[in-house]
Amino acid sequence: MQEIDIEQGQLWYDKGIEHLKSGNLSGVMECFRNALYFYPNFAEVHNTIGLIQFQIEKYENAIQLFDNALAINPNFAEAYNNRGLARSKICHKSEFPKVIEDYTKAIALNPKLVQAYLNRADIYKNLTGDNPAAILDYNQVISLEPNCLSAYINRANIYFLSEELEKSLFDLEKALQHFRLL
Repeated sequence: MQEIDIEQGQLWYDKGIEHLKSGNLSGVMECFRNALYFYPNFAEVHNTIGLIQFQIEKYENAIQLFDNALAINPNFAEAYNNRGLARSKICHKSEFPKVIEDYTKAIALNPKLVQAYLNRADIYKNLTGDNPAAILDYNQVISLEPNCLSAYINRANIYFLSEELEKSLFDLEKALQHFRLL
């Protein structure tokens, strides 16, 4: 049986990330296999492979990999967020509470994880119709990341549909200001 070598596992993982940045997927997988050989319970490797599976639209595989990462590290906020995103791509409306639960767990573990707030707000807005909850999440995104265009635009859309035109206009003006700064 191979002895665990966390340092070697990390070195292979880092090398895999470099391959990922350059688009060399075969190099990524080879490095990640080596990382898991030295450190089989390396949650970040499972999470990153899950993200790759997500990118190529293999959502069920991605969910399994995020599940693996969470079994290894139940406090891995990003893996909860990622699993929620993958679940949202393939689940039935009756399963939206599971998706929201993943985002909520990610937020509980990392209250500054902007992407989890955005993802949960989008589920509320687009899939469950809970616009007040969506607004609360968009508010939180804006407080954490004041230049987040999508939060302003989505919140403006909700306000517009609710006939709160002044609030909608305010958010659209803010979005335009931030867009001009880009």
